Amino acid sequence: MANLRSLLFDVIKTNRTSLLQDEDGGCCFNHQPSTMSSTKAMTEINTKQNQTDSIRIERNRKNQMATDWNDDDNLQNLIDPIDDGGAGESKMVDENRSPIYSKQTKLKSIEIDNLPKNNFTFHPFHLNSESSSSDNITTDDSIVFERIQKSKSLLVLFAWLFAKERHLDKYRSFYLKQGFDILTITVNVRDFIVPPLGSQVIAANVVRFIVEHSDHYESIMFHAFSVGAYQMGEVFVHLNREESKISKSVVGKLLKALVYDSAADINEAPLGLSKATTNNRFLQWAICSMMKAHFHWCYHIATKHYMASSEAVHQNEFRCPTLAFLSKDDDVVNYQDQLTTLDRWREDGVQVTIKCWDQSTHVSHFFNYPDEYRSTLIEFIRTNLGQNPSGK
Repeated sequence: MANLRSLLFDVIKTNRTSLLQDEDGGCCFNHQPSTMSSTKAMTEINTKQNQTDSIRIERNRKNQMATDWNDDDNLQNLIDPIDDGGAGESKMVDENRSPIYSKQTKLKSIEIDNLPKNNFTFHPFHLNSESSSSDNITTDDSIVFERIQKSKSLLVLFAWLFAKERHLDKYRSFYLKQGFDILTITVNVRDFIVPPLGSQVIAANVVRFIVEHSDHYESIMFHAFSVGAYQMGEVFVHLNREESKISKSVVGKLLKALVYDSAADINEAPLGLSKATTNNRFLQWAICSMMKAHFHWCYHIATKHYMASSEAVHQNEFRCPTLAFLSKDDDVVNYQDQLTTLDRWREDGVQVTIKCWDQSTHVSHFFNYPDEYRSTLIEFIRTNLGQNPSGK
């Protein structure tokens, strides 16, 4: 199986696409195990692609626009820009550590001790707020300034697979404008393929970060995209362990809301990963087949963990208000399965808000319908975390 995993990594690394709507596999809504054979998987891929041929030209046009979405003019039309802010101290970093300016982003982030940079990025509100320009404050005022501007809410953003920084910045800019500090979690293929060495380590670090900085915040919100829902499920699994009772209590008191954005079923992960990797139909079939083989032969090191994560998401133990963004023509996820799960949560007393479009690409709802997406999310935040999480 080591050779199978190596082959899978090589194919994905060589062929993964950069198109926004194709950049993800998914996990975690309806967790019924898949029984499709490789031949049926190939048939399903061809059928779905034939059904969407009539709108593919329009999608390709939008894809090209999405690659240019980072332009200042386009950004300003979608969300209010966040000015590059000034410096300030943080208990989460060394005093002398400076904010990091990525070449791919205009937002400021800081490194967090003991957390791997390839999986974690932290964007503090006080470094990215409009009024935090270094021209407006002096060195003597910086500590007081941070105390005034410190966010009361933390947004944990679980990114989709192969997410690019410039795409994630659209969401981070929105949440910074609402007054959140933002912890972004990214998962690569290796983290997903071998959970005990990847996604479960990430989950433990997420919990540790929240617990260590719980006195900084009055509320926490999770926003999970596609495969990020699986990673969020791993966080729930970690909290359900016997040794995590104290951590679970801390997180349970702070966690106020959940957002699922194009979240997918565990048995849709092979199809989703194949579409995220390449547009070539044969390679999609090959990757899908290898992933199904991985699920079958690697039950103890992988599949049982996928199922546990999915079960944790389905249980929705924290009963947090939930917002779901989905579309009827998503070529990765089955929206009807999602609606079934959401209806069951409603029956269990969970406050559920659903925004479903007839046509919208996977993890691209904000791009396709910026006004509707933004207004729905703002209303959800105001209802469940207060009108302005920063307390300004």
